[in-house]
Amino acid sequence: MEGIQNKRSNDRSNINIQEKVNVAGMNTLNGDVICLKLNVAGMVKVNGNIEVMEKAEVAGVANFEKDFIASECNISGKAKIHGRSQVGDIHIAGMCTCLDGLEGKKINVAGTLKVNGDTACDAFYGEGTVNIDGLLSGDDISINFHQRISIKEIGGKNITIKRNERELFSLLQYLNGKPQLCTELIEGDQINIEHTDAGTIRGEDITIGEGCEVNFVEYKSKLNVHPNAKVKKVLKVE
Repeated sequence: MEGIQNKRSNDRSNINIQEKVNVAGMNTLNGDVICLKLNVAGMVKVNGNIEVMEKAEVAGVANFEKDFIASECNISGKAKIHGRSQVGDIHIAGMCTCLDGLEGKKINVAGTLKVNGDTACDAFYGEGTVNIDGLLSGDDISINFHQRISIKEIGGKNITIKRNERELFSLLQYLNGKPQLCTELIEGDQINIEHTDAGTIRGEDITIGEGCEVNFVEYKSKLNVHPNAKVKKVLKVE
C-alpha cells in the first residue's frame, strides 16, 4: 500500500474516496481511488492508482492503468493491471493479466493468469492456465494443470506439480499440444512433480514422476525418479 499512501500524504486533492464503487455500464475513473468495496459488472478504466480496503469483484472488464491494491479480489471476468498488483487473497476464475508482477497472501487460479515479472505469495493453487515470465515464490505451491503452461522459475517450501487427466480436458490437450509445465528452475524443500520439463531442480526431498524431462537435479536427502522420467545429471550434496 506504500505507493498510494505516499500519494495521499503528498497530494490529497486528486484522490477519490468512496465507500463503494459500482460499475454496471461503461465508466472511466480519473485520479487515485480509495474505497471499501469495488464491484465491476460492466466495463471500467481506472487511470490512477486504486486501493480497495475490503473486497473487489470483477465480473465484467476492468483496465487498471496504475497500481491495484486490495485486501481481497475475485475475478470472474477480465482484468488487466498495468502497475503493481498487491492483493491479500485473490481468486481468478476468469482472466487476469499483471504487467508489473503480483504479490498476494493466497492466490487461487481456476481461470487464466499471465504475469510479467515475479509472483510472490504465501500459498499458490493453480488449476487453470498459468504463464509467469519471472519467479513464482511461496511457502506452498500446488499446480494441477491440463494444458501446456510456462513459469520461468519456481521457489518454495512445498512444491507439487501434477497433470489433470480428466477426460473433460482431452480436446484442450489436443489443441494446445502435449500438456506440460515448462520451467528453467525449481528450488524447494519438498518437491513432487510430474509431466514437467525443467532445466534444474534443487531440493531436500525430490520426487520426479512420470513424463518429466530434467537436465540437472541436485538433492540433499532423498531422490525418487519414475522409470518413465528422464534425468540427465544428478548430484547429491551434504
